Amino acid sequence: MSAKMNQRLINLTCQLVIQEVEEILRGYPPNTYYSTFIIQVWRQKLINHVLNQIPNHYYTILEEEQELPQDARFLYSSLAEQLQMEALIHESMLDLIQQHSK
Repeated sequence: MSAKMNQRLINLTCQLVIQEVEEILRGYPPNTYYSTFIIQVWRQKLINHVLNQIPNHYYTILEEEQELPQDARFLYSSLAEQLQMEALIHESMLDLIQQHSK
């Protein structure tokens, strides 16, 4: 009888969205309305808004020694897919700001 494997299924979508949001926010000057998303509550709203619009990607860990990938961008199958994610984040930022200003 073989030894029981400790398999884990990890959702990397959240890691990817957080990574992309942080990268995008670094590109904005500090005195713009985008600086709103530096506040943790607003950043979390942004991350949730994006996550609710995209499919999940999972990563399977079969062995205990196996580590999670450091850069979740390997999930992109093309540059177009990465650009779509960036556009979705920008759209979500605008949506949240517009919702808040009503």
